[in-house]
Amino acid sequence: MQVKNRTYSGGFALIFLLLLAVSFIPYILLSFYSHPVADDYTYGADFPFWNTQLQLFQHWNGRYTANFLIMSNPIISNWIIGYRLASVILIILIPLSILFLVQSLIGKAFSFQQKSIAAIIITFLILGLLPSLAEGIYWYPGAMTYILGCIFALCYVGLIIRYYDKSFFLNRSFHIVLCILFLGLSIGFNEVQMLIFVIAHFVMWLTIGKENRFNSFTFILFIGCIVFSSVMFFAPGNYFRGEYFPHNHNLINSFLMTALQTVRFFFAWISFAPLWIASILYCTIITKLNTHVPLLNKLGQIKPWIAFSALWVILFLCIFPPYWSTGILGQHRTLNTACFYFIPFWFLFVHTVVSKNNLADKIQTALTPIVQVGLGILLVLSLLFSGNSGTALMELATGKISGFNREMNNRYTQIAFAKEKGIKKVTFAPLQNKPASLFVLDIQPGCNHWINQQQAHFYGLEKIYGDTTVSVNSLR
Repeated sequence: MQVKNRTYSGGFALIFLLLLAVSFIPYILLSFYSHPVADDYTYGADFPFWNTQLQLFQHWNGRYTANFLIMSNPIISNWIIGYRLASVILIILIPLSILFLVQSLIGKAFSFQQKSIAAIIITFLILGLLPSLAEGIYWYPGAMTYILGCIFALCYVGLIIRYYDKSFFLNRSFHIVLCILFLGLSIGFNEVQMLIFVIAHFVMWLTIGKENRFNSFTFILFIGCIVFSSVMFFAPGNYFRGEYFPHNHNLINSFLMTALQTVRFFFAWISFAPLWIASILYCTIITKLNTHVPLLNKLGQIKPWIAFSALWVILFLCIFPPYWSTGILGQHRTLNTACFYFIPFWFLFVHTVVSKNNLADKIQTALTPIVQVGLGILLVLSLLFSGNSGTALMELATGKISGFNREMNNRYTQIAFAKEKGIKKVTFAPLQNKPASLFVLDIQPGCNHWINQQQAHFYGLEKIYGDTTVSVNSLR
């Protein structure tokens, strides 16, 4: 951004971009301390790939995209490096998908450096606020089912924007096929994303004039959304999976608990200091965005209360389904999805407030170039030392991460020794280090918990016991 326009100079933008890139180091470093657990061990090399896909659809869930990826887990081949590289790739794909969306949305209104900065800032806000960083990035089943689904969804939205801008890949026909492909893949990741897509496409369809409502590309996408969602929703496995949760389908409890959790996470997220700093800096470019990007100019005319309501709807759609289908919120994997969508919609809300009240020029005048530079530096520091990034740095510095890694490696050594000696029963000591950045689940006391059983089967053992305070003989 140019200083004469009260924005960043090209030189500072480059320095700012480099600082942001360096801030990825803690997240990348964590990848090489991650370890498989629980669902990672559900399937092994002895499970036929396509037969298992069918079994999952018939007896567990209809997540056709996610199920394909789950059966591609590198740990199935005992490839621990591949397991960790999956996290690295995911961390890289997040800003790339956001950059694709930003590029599709604003085109040439800003430089590539500026758009990259925007994409990385949004990425850091998402990573910093994820309710469960461990499940979202470093645990393969959770990462592939939810965060990768969001990445595909952003690419899909970018493709839709490009379609209406007539910026086709190859040609119109190929672009339509690409849109439908990403639509189907995005829906197939998980139920909450499916629900978001159905509602979003329905609302988008309603905004079309009646004369074009049934003969438009938007209508085709809406029908496609219904078809793909039906495949997931009516999968036979959903019924059998529901049998594992006897306290599900309680409407009053589901609504009550969803309301409480919605309020909790809404205020937790909007109180994140880096989000406010980034919002203030965003206000300085709204005038230029409205001038050069017709879609954003149109979005700026939305009533702020509508954009504000969308933030609550996102949370509701990601919280209610788990309570309805299981009776509990359980792990925060679905809330990771909510976080991924909440951040962009927050900036849409800021955009509408500033645009509708003509505040952009006033804010830009008040924030001198030197103030913007100071806020930029403050933003980088706050992103690095607060939220999940701050927690990761603290756990790395205190040795909690290395301690966790050491304990998990000791378990692999125990397993290798047992297999070498023909020992069929192994006992694991409880983990002393459970870093929030990486820890998801652990072996449970005794030997009958499904986590113990799945890992034992994976490694060809008879039983794996948890908790050294329990006598092995007493559990046989």
